[in-house]
Amino acid sequence: MTKVYKLARGTARKRSASMPRTQAQRSEHTRAALRLPDLIAYPTFHDALNKILDEVVRGKGWGREVTGRALLEMGTSAERLPIEAPHKLIQPLIELGQARGEIRRDLPSDALAHFVLRSILGALRDWGLGADILDRETALSYALTLVFDAISVR
Repeated sequence: MTKVYKLARGTARKRSASMPRTQAQRSEHTRAALRLPDLIAYPTFHDALNKILDEVVRGKGWGREVTGRALLEMGTSAERLPIEAPHKLIQPLIELGQARGEIRRDLPSDALAHFVLRSILGALRDWGLGADILDRETALSYALTLVFDAISVR
């Protein structure tokens, strides 16, 4: 079922009945898509992390300015994040990756989880505040290439 609703400027936009309507509903939808048991089912850490990024970053219409401002306000330090969910999702996936032999074991999983999270947030922050010609996906892809290389088994 599709409904049409008016926006502030008198334009109409269609919204599917299955689309979340409020910020709380959108947040709940994202949380449901990112349940740890579902993420553990992915064959590799790489696949699970990409699923998280698909839900949280990719496909969002955030522009450079919005991204930069948001990350300046929030910061890129995992300790400053107002929610614990990113770390609670990433650390168990790293531990599983370590057990599977795909992620190095010479560093503790919590340190690696912080590194992964800070690297992603830092890449998004740098892109948001920068003026280079890279698009967000390319900047994120470069950061992920370095992250996956850094945490791989040696």
